[in-house]
Amino acid sequence: MSSEQHLQHKRYPLQEHYNLVAQKLKRLRRDYAIAADTLICLQLEKQIEQTEAELNELAQQLDDLERALLRLIQ
Repeated sequence: MSSEQHLQHKRYPLQEHYNLVAQKLKRLRRDYAIAADTLICLQLEKQIEQTEAELNELAQQLDDLERALLRLIQ
């Protein structure tokens, strides 16, 4: 397996995970928008913060892989 294939092989599951976390964040934000209970709102805020942090980390990993792939292609 070439380096490019190896990086592509790593990228696909990472992209899938990113997509799932993005969907989770969207649902959490929707739930937060309709929540009436203060305690539930606070819990959702914390989950949103954690999910945003996870999404940012995944985005950084994807960016790093993309840069590595570009370097290999050039």
